[in-house]
Amino acid sequence: SSATTTTAAPTTTVKAATATTTAATLVVTGPTENLVVQVLVALLFLDLGYLTLSLLRSPRRRLNP
Repeated sequence: SSATTTTAAPTTTVKAATATTTAATLVVTGPTENLVVQVLVALLFLDLGYLTLSLLRSPRRRLNP
């Protein structure tokens, strides 16, 4: 999944990195695997939704940095 986030945008990559580190610490601290999975899925859907909305709103901005 990290391969898809790197091609999207630098902000998404940073969000994914922080999400994975938070998930790693949560997994180490206690038996909250289901919560971690739900949070990661929610963050992934939020990132994808935000990415699609930003691309739909300003398609020219992505072509001309």
